This record gives sequence, structure tokens and C-alpha cells, in this order.
Amino acid sequence: MPNETEKNILAAITTVALSILALPVVFVKAAFGARKLARAAANISAGSMTCPYCGTVNPLNCMARCPTCAAVAPGSRLYCPFCKNVYTVIPCAGCGATLKVLP
Repeated sequence: MPNETEKNILAAITTVALSILALPVVFVKAAFGARKLARAAANISAGSMTCPYCGTVNPLNCMARCPTCAAVAPGSRLYCPFCKNVYTVIPCAGCGATLKVLP
């Protein structure tokens, strides 16, 4: 029957082995996350987003009404300076579809 020290060593070896086995999964998830962030950064740096459904170019910076507090302010459609809410989606000006800008 193993004593307490042997149990601790076996638990540590098991933890290390499982961590090594999980590494490829962690790397793949990180790669997909980086890809999503790169796409979001490209949308933001372009200053506009084209609707995949109707082709309308939707500016990210313009005079916009906040959907939460109804304040109208110039600037980013993704952030309200009054209520401090951050939005990840905008409605398309052409067809009304919801466009996801941030992941």
C-alpha cells in the first residue's frame, strides 16, 4: 500500500502528464482566438464594415443613437460616452441585419 509521499508524487506525475496531453488543444484554441481578434482589429482599423447580406458599407464612427440610454453623440458606434456601454454588434444601415464587429 503506497504511503502519503508516494501518493503525492503519483498525483504530481499525473497532473504533469495530463497538462502535456492538453497542450495541443490549448494551442489550437489560442490560434483560433488570435484569428478572431485579428479579424476584429481589421474591421476597427478599416473604420467601416461591409454587410455580407446586402453589401452596404456601414461606418463605425458617425453620429449614432445609443440603444441603451438613447443619447445621440458623434463617435464610435461601439461605445456610448454617456452610459459607458460597449457594444459588439451594429445594425446594418441597408438591410437591418445584425453585424458582429467584435468577438
